[in-house]
Parts: sequence; C-alpha cells; structure tokens
Amino acid sequence: MTDPNSLLIAEAAGLLSAAGIGLWSPDGIYPPNPDRPVILDSLMPASPDAVITLTCYPVTAGAGDEDDVVGLQVRTRAAGARPDTVRAIDRDVFEVLHNRTGSIGAVPVTRCLAQSSASLGQDDSKRWEWSTNFYVTLPRATPHYH
Repeated sequence: MTDPNSLLIAEAAGLLSAAGIGLWSPDGIYPPNPDRPVILDSLMPASPDAVITLTCYPVTAGAGDEDDVVGLQVRTRAAGARPDTVRAIDRDVFEVLHNRTGSIGAVPVTRCLAQSSASLGQDDSKRWEWSTNFYVTLPRATPHYH
C-alpha cells in the first residue's frame, strides 16, 4: 500500500509539473541543467539552484467521520540577488494549489488552502528561499465513500 503522504506529494508534484511550474521526475533523475525548478519529495539538495520541495506533516486527524487535515509545505529556492524570482515561483504554486477542491491529481480533497507564507532568507550560497504551507482537507473514508 502506498503511503498517503507520498501519494499526495507525488500527485501535487505532477500537477505543478503539468502546469509548467517545475520539473517532476518520480524516479528522481533530472537533466543536468533543467530549464525550470526541479520538484522533490522532502529534500532540499545543494544543487540545482532552482528547487521546489514538497513535504507533508500532520495537522489534525478527524474524529469519527470528520475529515483529516494534512499540511503540505512548499519550500522554494532560486538564485539571484533579489527575492523576486523565488516569489514568482511561489506565486505560481499558489495559483495552482490555493482553494483547490475536488482533487489533487488522483487524491480526493475537500479543499486545499494556503495558511502561511514567509521568506526564509538566503542560504549559504546566496540563493533566496521561500516557504508556503497549505492545509489539505482530505475526506474521511466512510462505508459509502472510499
């Protein structure tokens, strides 16, 4: 059985890749000089410069037949002297994920809402980083809905 967080990350990554925001490779193999940010599961590597990292974390577990809420952190990084480039990537991600209902790829969702966003400043290589946290409400499986 696939881990639900891994599935949500893979489906969100596929959605962002299909929108042209980043490059998602499920096997983790990317070209040496990608033309857009690479999308990774929970990892922020030293290279390339432009990266979108997706990480899930628990927010609330629904009781009974209440929905679950999972946090989806989207951490972005881009090179440049000013933070404009990383903010543009974050804005594009926001446009795809914020207020999304129905599904994220094959994962049914009640709603995906941006909750917080902040600059993480520059890393040791002077690349700007940004983080936006989305709360993804997942419908609880019941006898009449799976």
